[in-house]
Amino acid sequence: MHPETIPLKVLIAEDSEDDLIFLMRELRRGGYDMSFLRVDNERDLQEALEKGPWDLIISDYIMPRLCGLEVVKAVRERGLEVPVIVVSGLMGEDLAVTTMKAGADDYILKDRLFRLLPAIERELRDYATKRAHRKAEKELRALNRLLETLTEVDKMLVRESSGRMVLSETCRILVEKAGFMAAWIGKSRVATGEIVPLAAAGCDNDFLRIARRRQDGIPPGPGTVDRAIDSGSYSVCLDIEGDGGLKPLAGEAASRGYRACASFPLVVRGTIFGALTVYSENPSVFFEKMVDLLLSLAADVGFALQSIEEAAERRKAVDALRESEERLRTIFESAMDGMFVIDMEGRYLDVNLSGCLMVGYSREEILSSDVALLAIPGRFDRLKLHRDLWKKGGFVQEVPLRRKDGSVLWVDMAITPFKVGEKDLALGIKRDITARKNAEDALRESEERFRQIFEQNQNAQILIDGGSCRITDANPAAITLFGYSREELASSDPPPFFLDHGLSDAIKSLSARDAGFTIDRAEGERKDGTRVTFSARGQVIKLKDGKMVLCTVQDLTDFIRMEEEARLMQAKLIHANKMTSIGTLASGVAHEINNPNNFILFNSALLADAWKDSVRILDGYYREHGDFSLGGLPYSEMSEVIPELLSGITDGSRRIKGIVDSLKDFSRPDKACFDGELDVNRAVLAAVSILSSQIMKHTDKFEVSTAEGLPAVRGSSQKIEQVLINLVINALHALPERARGVRVRTFHDKENGEVVIEVRDEGAGMSREVLERITEPFFTTREDAGGTGLGLSISYSIIREHGGSMDFESEPGKGTTVSIRLPAA
Repeated sequence: MHPETIPLKVLIAEDSEDDLIFLMRELRRGGYDMSFLRVDNERDLQEALEKGPWDLIISDYIMPRLCGLEVVKAVRERGLEVPVIVVSGLMGEDLAVTTMKAGADDYILKDRLFRLLPAIERELRDYATKRAHRKAEKELRALNRLLETLTEVDKMLVRESSGRMVLSETCRILVEKAGFMAAWIGKSRVATGEIVPLAAAGCDNDFLRIARRRQDGIPPGPGTVDRAIDSGSYSVCLDIEGDGGLKPLAGEAASRGYRACASFPLVVRGTIFGALTVYSENPSVFFEKMVDLLLSLAADVGFALQSIEEAAERRKAVDALRESEERLRTIFESAMDGMFVIDMEGRYLDVNLSGCLMVGYSREEILSSDVALLAIPGRFDRLKLHRDLWKKGGFVQEVPLRRKDGSVLWVDMAITPFKVGEKDLALGIKRDITARKNAEDALRESEERFRQIFEQNQNAQILIDGGSCRITDANPAAITLFGYSREELASSDPPPFFLDHGLSDAIKSLSARDAGFTIDRAEGERKDGTRVTFSARGQVIKLKDGKMVLCTVQDLTDFIRMEEEARLMQAKLIHANKMTSIGTLASGVAHEINNPNNFILFNSALLADAWKDSVRILDGYYREHGDFSLGGLPYSEMSEVIPELLSGITDGSRRIKGIVDSLKDFSRPDKACFDGELDVNRAVLAAVSILSSQIMKHTDKFEVSTAEGLPAVRGSSQKIEQVLINLVINALHALPERARGVRVRTFHDKENGEVVIEVRDEGAGMSREVLERITEPFFTTREDAGGTGLGLSISYSIIREHGGSMDFESEPGKGTTVSIRLPAA
């Protein structure tokens, strides 16, 4: 079909084939693409009108078996809104007037067919305007009626406090006031997928049983109710009989006159409660503004149900609170620990019997005072610390209190803040630890004597119980080496820094034989998670508590690090040699690619110019002879496709040239070394260009964001490109699927005077253990895929050589972010 033609469905009442041809030729001349039906008798006319609809009816006036006046009357008696134009060769003024009065829109003499096209255009335009006006008036009446319904529903929602009554009244009002044939509200049962009717109006139980989601355990296709509940949005069906999802419902709906329906989700507390469904005999009632008002009504009903539920829950909560208070009072009074309730000013508001017995004061004496009553003289400044805990809560160990008789009471104290109404209070639970405290003091004095033996030793020393392998003491050097406090070391079994638990068994075995031991090398872990390599010498000694092992530990970490740095240097030399070979190969390949690519680039431009000259000749041929084949395709399509193909060839050739130039730049020796200045943005774009094929292979979401006005950085552009290539390749390999993305961005940290490059991926992420070793030489998580474990190690060294830093942030399942910070020049 020609782009300028207008589709037109025409019914033509004409007995003459020649006249029909003239009419069709005239309509096509006017740019109409017709689908038409010709009739010449009353029976065919009625069948054609029944099949409709028609955009235009053209009728001859005088025919052997049909009259133009009969055609006009048949159309108007059916109430069809379609223009009727009578075309006749023998039609006087009196017949024309009669025909116009009967409902014809115009009459044209066959010898004046030049008037036909203007008449058709005018009548089609006038009828379209009339239909639009009538539709608008009808919709306005429907909207006004629904607005009145909405007002009545809102009044009912304010008045009713029963959820079931709200649903029932809503359905009734929609049927009686809004004019819907039926309305019902169903609740969704998540477990079975069934829609349980809760209220209905205008429809019986037989219809509602069929309208449920499941029928006899067999789910039909999704209907409007299912779609509304599953999607959380409204669903409209303008033809129930033709909707496959409503097939089980179609027969019952047709027998009741239901032609269209719409369902609207009811949302209660952010969850789909169910759906409101209305039925109508008129599909046109569900226009956009009508649907918006019904959505608003459904939202109001959902909010009302939520308000009713919340009111019931509040009443239930009040009853539960009363019962809870009674239980808490029983617990409070019967607790063995002392319990004290204070306000934020420190005044006592309540105390249990155990608290009174603990401090020797009566309940009345305590409630008439504040926290200073039990404070030790000279420790009033400690009250400020406790005041800070009143609002946030906490635990305070070994707090001394003064009893009424003046003696000191030691307690452990837990503080919990809580509210009563708008008033902030705090509950203090005090446990008497006086006996334990006295025993600990005596033990501490004894331990102090033994600690002097090894505390001043510069080497790390720990005292280990030979039977349980539990650390009983450690000197400051050991605490510094492993990062654990004495208490933490003493409370762990086996020692927390022993990674090889077989070492514990060896210590127990040697202790049993009263023999010493020497361990040349063992692996441990500091408190902060870092690894430490150490040697150990042990000697069994006997104390009153049993056999102990005095173990002297020497840190070998620095020695191991120097060995690893030597291996790293060797790996960097090997890698540098490989990069030199790759650079030489890349330069040669670039030369071989550029030659044929230049040929493609030159010839594609020449072909584009030739096509521009040829298209004028081809267009002329097309206009004169119609469409023809070009390259196996119609010229009308090829005329649009060929310029795009030529442009694609040129763009692809230019892209090849850009990639080759980037490879040449990457392989070219960097003479500036670290003394020159480099453009970080340019280095980023060069690395991305080199990796373009890898990027397209691994992800559909790759984003580069470079900051404008970025200051230069002093260093080697080639080395920075090498780092970026390593990071981007790692990010691409970490992606589990193409839908996950990688983002590279640069920005200027003015406060710290640094240029920042950030590479972020949406990959699998890394565990804490992997992060700790990520820059170690030869450490790789991709050994099966050919990973060497040198990329990040070398990259890290390059950034350090530039005076910068490289930080990693990652969590399993949340991707990884690598931040490179380089000092601005």
